[in-house]
Amino acid sequence: MVATSSIIMNEAVLVTKAIQYITNELTEGLQSHRLPEVLAKFNLAERFCSTITGKSNVDILGSSGKILVIGEPACKVKDIRGIFKSFGLVDRLECYLDYHSIQGYNFNRLRNNSKYSLIIVGPMPHSTQGAGDYSSVIARMEDSDEFPSVVRATANGRLKITKSNLKQILQNALDCGSLAA
Repeated sequence: MVATSSIIMNEAVLVTKAIQYITNELTEGLQSHRLPEVLAKFNLAERFCSTITGKSNVDILGSSGKILVIGEPACKVKDIRGIFKSFGLVDRLECYLDYHSIQGYNFNRLRNNSKYSLIIVGPMPHSTQGAGDYSSVIARMEDSDEFPSVVRATANGRLKITKSNLKQILQNALDCGSLAA
């Protein structure tokens, strides 16, 4: 019985510290006008943002954020830029397309990062940073709510960044409202 009450006491202390930490984060977010970002950090945005602002969660949480394209493309960089330009999104494009920049990319910096609206992934080295216990960094990002939305660019059943699948991915994201032009 003593062990149980000790565990309950430790859990109560933990809960108190967590509440204090979250309260401090929310207060700072409110004061700096970044409350939706802070709520997203704790996976609470879906529940509270539309109530606070009257706007849809997508509008608040970065439907106008950066779009990261990461993977070796089967098309030219100028074609990728042209596609994004045709959608009015070229200024939001960020790319890591060559083997070495992908291999050295720190995917952990994408965790809880409201700067990005969408991550489009294609073929990449298996030895990338940030895979953790997962078979690949892509699987880790797809399995976690801590990362922005991830879409695999595929053609013929395998990862491949093409002009046509980029257009389709962008159009789908715009149609469903997860991306704003």
